Amino acid sequence: METLTFLVNNLNKDIDFKILRDAFRALDKQNTGMLSIVEIKGAFKEANIPNYDIEEVFKNLDINCEGTINYSVFLAATVEKQKVLTMNNLWFAFHHFDVDNSGFITEEGLVEVFHREGKKISREKIHEMMA
Repeated sequence: METLTFLVNNLNKDIDFKILRDAFRALDKQNTGMLSIVEIKGAFKEANIPNYDIEEVFKNLDINCEGTINYSVFLAATVEKQKVLTMNNLWFAFHHFDVDNSGFITEEGLVEVFHREGKKISREKIHEMMA
């Protein structure tokens, strides 16, 4: 998810942001710029998707464990993966996360990247990502 979030924030040419922005705004009933579990459940109420499934997806997208999904995470979850996950884009993302240019992405490197981006992701969550 973090790779997709990074890519959608840095690659604009292949993504139709207007459709995704409009969808986000339609879901964001409180106009907070964040989506809550209540807003997501409301959107899927008529789709007969069990609340448990919605809660599980939401939990996976709520990377800061704050009970909300921001616009960037929403974009990463909804963007057409084939357009974003090209070999060139993946190398671009790899170099972003390989902070010491060692050819490896490490837990310490991720701690530095997330801190630099202002993301409050625990070492435990980073360890889970690496696993």
